[in-house]
Amino acid sequence: MRSARYLREMEVLRQMVEGQSCKATGRSLNLAEATVKVHRKTIMKKIGTRNAPHAVAIALRTGLVPMEA
Repeated sequence: MRSARYLREMEVLRQMVEGQSCKATGRSLNLAEATVKVHRKTIMKKIGTRNAPHAVAIALRTGLVPMEA
């Protein structure tokens, strides 16, 4: 079973793939913008990148987040 934190990180990653800002992601997921930024930093560290566009590219390339048709 996945932890609640992991599931939330995946929701944030999906929002990143959709091109949403931290502010928009926070509104969408009912989180503070600062919390979204922490999740994004954690995601990028886990993926092994230092920026959001690279994290998105890796997430799509590896199938971590499926491409929408």
